[in-house]
Amino acid sequence: MKKTFFSLTVLILIVGLYSSCYYDNAEVLYPAGVLNANCDTTNVTFSGTVTTILNNNCSGCHSSSNANAYGGGFTFSTYSQFKSQANLILGSINQTNSWPMPKGGGKLDACSINQIQSWINKGMINN
Repeated sequence: MKKTFFSLTVLILIVGLYSSCYYDNAEVLYPAGVLNANCDTTNVTFSGTVTTILNNNCSGCHSSSNANAYGGGFTFSTYSQFKSQANLILGSINQTNSWPMPKGGGKLDACSINQIQSWINKGMINN
């Protein structure tokens, strides 16, 4: 009886220790892009997808009227302005270079980053 009780106690302690160490971190459990299963990276267009991301996240500092004051002189009002800086911008929104963007804010959502990456990978077409 003592042996059974001791074994059961040890088993409960082991299960309790392992279950209390559960690591529930969404970024680890679901790598970039997996959290939003509805993220379309196949039908990405500059005029529809990329400009929407820019308008929602970048135009406050990088519009024609604010670029010199807040956006370091970079403006993304047109296709050619964005295309010429696309790879640099990708590093900034991934926050892997010296200019993490959005400045003072959190990283863009994985879907938006993946959509811009997809547009770049497909040749940065003006569509």
